[in-house]
Amino acid sequence: MIFQLRSGLSVLRALEYELLGKVQLTGRILDFGGGERANYRNLMRSWTEGCIYETANIDQSIRPTYLIEPGQPLPVEADTYDAVLALNTFEHIYGVRDALREISRALKPGGTLFATVPFLFRIHGHPDDFLRGTPSWWGRTLSETGYEHVVVTPLLWGPMSTGLSVAGIPGPFKRIRMKLALMLDILYLQWVSRRNTSSRLEGEVGESLCHAPLGFFITAKKACR
Repeated sequence: MIFQLRSGLSVLRALEYELLGKVQLTGRILDFGGGERANYRNLMRSWTEGCIYETANIDQSIRPTYLIEPGQPLPVEADTYDAVLALNTFEHIYGVRDALREISRALKPGGTLFATVPFLFRIHGHPDDFLRGTPSWWGRTLSETGYEHVVVTPLLWGPMSTGLSVAGIPGPFKRIRMKLALMLDILYLQWVSRRNTSSRLEGEVGESLCHAPLGFFITAKKACR
């Protein structure tokens, strides 16, 4: 999928969608920050096939199931959802800890939060942009707001595409240059692997790459206590 970037689809989004397509969702699902007019709605239909799918958003134009106000509780009972998705949403919430606690309340015990968040990514207000958390920050914050078994996975393809993405791909021929950067990343990692017996995402090379990701894919379970 990463080489089939549609117009307007960033490398970060492509990596996020690739991972989300592998998640097995069942039961009742809440898309926190989604709606019928979300730009990923068609993909979401395939991800949530056979599920009860609901959405919550502050933006009425997205046509969510639940139109909510910032900082207000979700209009659902506790222990309602088997899973909650939050795709590039938390960076736009100033009171993110309160939002995480409210999502935890809405999850069933043992239910899962699946979230994607940017890290090395340009500011993009919708309506505002507040946050870029490190893995340590997300791990501690989630553990303090009702979650356990937190896993934070870095999202990146390689240093060339990351650098171009961070810069916003200025200038002409954006798609061609990005595909060239993706190919250069493959060649770079092959060159590195010849000099290093460890796999491309292990050892010092992998550590340096994973410390500079475009974003993170986060999973966390509601604590059963």
